[in-house]
Amino acid sequence: MALNRVDPPQALPVTTADYQAQNNLTQASFLTLNETIEFETTSIFKGTVLQVGGTVYLADADTTITGTASNYVKITPAAGGATAAASFVANLTGVTWNSTYNGYYDGSGNLYIFDEALAIKNGALTVAKTKDGRNKQPLTPTSDVQFNNMIANSVKTDNTFLKTKTFNLGFWNMNTTRTIAITHGLTLNKIRSVDILIQTDTQTVVTPLTIYSDAAGVHGGFYSIQSGGISLTRADNGYYDSIQYESTLINRGWMIITYEV
Repeated sequence: MALNRVDPPQALPVTTADYQAQNNLTQASFLTLNETIEFETTSIFKGTVLQVGGTVYLADADTTITGTASNYVKITPAAGGATAAASFVANLTGVTWNSTYNGYYDGSGNLYIFDEALAIKNGALTVAKTKDGRNKQPLTPTSDVQFNNMIANSVKTDNTFLKTKTFNLGFWNMNTTRTIAITHGLTLNKIRSVDILIQTDTQTVVTPLTIYSDAAGVHGGFYSIQSGGISLTRADNGYYDSIQYESTLINRGWMIITYEV
């Protein structure tokens, strides 16, 4: 195996071989275009150049990407190859890196374009590729700017990206009102932990809702998580069933939810 020279034609092409050399040089140039591109709309923009297999395509106008919007776009050449169409696909099943054509392809020769960092984050890819087909260095929040933007304000742990969301509990008179509900606006199966902090009327002491005192033998309360919201309940005759927690002039506390991105 070797690095094979792409010979240019003579100053003025004369023979068939000269014209073939000219074509080879052009094709090698276009192969450099196939680094995965990003898109933020439902169109392939005018002026975009893509090589699918050995054929080069130019978008002469903004070209609509058909189908249900997703993170992945398939470029499918039409019969005869004179044109190609762009369509959204739900996943990258059957898609692998093709070193010959410097891109991600399926078994039918269709090209796929997508944000590699996002695909890795979503589990659709395990590694990103360089232009020569090697695995890129792992994308981490400290080494890749694009990855930082994607997971802004999140924390990576065990290959899972976590964020937090904080809610004020509002004016909760715990002495007379046993239960309140807070709408969280998150996907239920993405929630990983919930912490609820309660403050006294004087705002000088903060304790968790689920506090338990062995000495006094009293509970604070409990919570339950549903798809629409979280119910917070103080225990009857418990720690918060008290005149120290009855003011409706202050925010009673905070609910902090950790969830998977």
